[in-house]
Amino acid sequence: MLFNSYIFIFCFLPIVLCGWYGLNHFGRYRSAQLFLLLMSLWFYGYYHPAYVILILFSISGSWLVSLCMEKTGKRKLFGWLGILFHLGILFYYKYYDFFVQNINSVFKTDWVIRNIMLPLGISFFTFQQISFVADRMRGEAPHYSMIEYMSYVVYFPQLIAGPIVSHSDLIPQFQGEECRKFRWENLLYGIRLFTAGLAKKILLADELGALVDAGYENVAALDTPGAFLVMLGYTFQIYLDFSAYSDMAMGLAKMMGISLPVNFRSPYKARSVREFWRRWHITLSAFFTKYVYIPLGGNRVGKVRLIRNTMIVFFLSGLWHGADWTFVLWGLLHGVMISLENIWGWRKQPDKDDTALSGICEDRPAGQVKKRSLGRWLVTFGFVNLGWVLFRSDSLGTAVLFYKRLVSFTYNGTIWRFGQAMKNWRNDLLYQLADKIGGYTAGRALCIAWMLLIFGLAAALCKGSDLYEWAKKKPAGCIQMCGLAVLFCLCVLSFSGLTVFLYFNF
Repeated sequence: MLFNSYIFIFCFLPIVLCGWYGLNHFGRYRSAQLFLLLMSLWFYGYYHPAYVILILFSISGSWLVSLCMEKTGKRKLFGWLGILFHLGILFYYKYYDFFVQNINSVFKTDWVIRNIMLPLGISFFTFQQISFVADRMRGEAPHYSMIEYMSYVVYFPQLIAGPIVSHSDLIPQFQGEECRKFRWENLLYGIRLFTAGLAKKILLADELGALVDAGYENVAALDTPGAFLVMLGYTFQIYLDFSAYSDMAMGLAKMMGISLPVNFRSPYKARSVREFWRRWHITLSAFFTKYVYIPLGGNRVGKVRLIRNTMIVFFLSGLWHGADWTFVLWGLLHGVMISLENIWGWRKQPDKDDTALSGICEDRPAGQVKKRSLGRWLVTFGFVNLGWVLFRSDSLGTAVLFYKRLVSFTYNGTIWRFGQAMKNWRNDLLYQLADKIGGYTAGRALCIAWMLLIFGLAAALCKGSDLYEWAKKKPAGCIQMCGLAVLFCLCVLSFSGLTVFLYFNF
């Protein structure tokens, strides 16, 4: 079930809120937990009921492993069995065909490609369960009841595309009484965050997605300005799309009095690739840091081992995103860049927006510091943009061709085709008026104006505060609520052209 759908907003969500708070109001806490669990399973299996069987099988495996640890005390044995169990499921559904394709290519075999359909959210709920099993193995997690553990894994706001939540963050909230009390401030905060995230997804990310899709349909036809627009468009699209899901998930959870971890902190403000990964997909970075990087020795080792640890983490990060060499190479390039930053000792300059992040402020004049920061931001943002080309391309050949078109220094008017691709019911009237008033020339001018507007709004959102910070700092005034109501209506009217979130594919 999609957040941006009629059935979710006008049926599923009201039922969940009424059932959750209604049962809790009458002290039926266990019934409320079971109700939430069943609704989450309905949410997950709405389009493909078979997925429910898979996730219940996965959950049962983890819970039984935890129970065996509790009964026998053999934490390491059952812990590794549990981790291998989940990795085996993930490998079969996500990597089996990729593995077979490469075996056939290298050894000239003819193993059968099964074309296995990727279950929604399998990377996310698998990592959550691996984190629980690993914590149980290390004695850092208790054995929970089946209902508590199932509720943790299938909790619908974060089930399909994160954030990746630790059991220690979510289950204690279910066990406590605070989230069971209805509070208007939580509901209002959640509605505002959900609506703003919905608008970010539909009115900006999907608009940019139309341009990006049009560009990648025929990469060979791109000129340099067109390739640049497509590259920048995808850079904005993937952030706005993924962060919108996280905002909506946080908003939905807050409506129920539950807090989910922050997954983004304005990543395109970063002035180093290291800082980018402190701000981008924070919960995934935290998972790899805790369960891979630190066990390998972290940064408390020599430079050679530090580089090795970094490359292993980013190889796995790339592979986690998708079973294709484009993702693997994308991850390795980020690992190389971070390794170079570690070798060169490239330190960001802390500022008022980033006091929580580590950094060394060198004693230099303010003007020189500002110039250095701007230069580092340009290098970082440029590298991230070029990396997203690999991430978006369906093959290494497509990525290479895209890079060639980017530096071809040609112009053939591709951007006008993008303007046509971005036409929809929201701007159709403007195009009709432009044609009547100024004809073909006015229509082309409107194409450019509309693209500049969308890119400008996207850049402003990337440069400004994150939505969860905005919702906390800005009071819910009458003008703001009216504006959100207008955005909500525009979004609802756009549901006929539903698009899934990009990270559903990972």
